[in-house]
Amino acid sequence: ATIKTFDVRWKREELYVADNNPCAIGCCGGVLAFATRNGLITALDAADGRTLWQYKIGNTGINAMTPVSATDWLLTTLDGLLVRLTIKK
Repeated sequence: ATIKTFDVRWKREELYVADNNPCAIGCCGGVLAFATRNGLITALDAADGRTLWQYKIGNTGINAMTPVSATDWLLTTLDGLLVRLTIKK
């Protein structure tokens, strides 16, 4: 079957999403996380797009983000760090 229509569930106009950072968007447990080339990590609720948390890891880009769970992420940075980030509520 050919899909002819789409529903946009939510949209964010964030300038920092398209800042040429090599890191892919991570997703786990309904949380989407992305990073800027300046080390800012932002997590959004996948259902409605609202910001759940932000964390600045440093002034370098993030190579990769791998979710362990919705509140636990493994990161590598362009300056050579391996980081496990656990979000506490």
